[in-house]
Amino acid sequence: TTSSAASTITLPAASGMTNRSIWIKDEGGNAGSNAITVDANASEKIDGANTITLNVDYAGVMLYCDGSNWFVL
Repeated sequence: TTSSAASTITLPAASGMTNRSIWIKDEGGNAGSNAITVDANASEKIDGANTITLNVDYAGVMLYCDGSNWFVL
């Protein structure tokens, strides 16, 4: 939940997350004014990008890991 400032969530290393999924959700409904940045670990990518941003109230994203990188489902 982001209530008073933007926040960043750094994903765990993909090597330890093979075939796992993670949900990230703005449950407080404040991402429109306090964005949530999801940052891949080290040089890993999320759908080819270093970060993704949730900037709409109540936004959410489900990510899948193949052991090397993360992908938006």
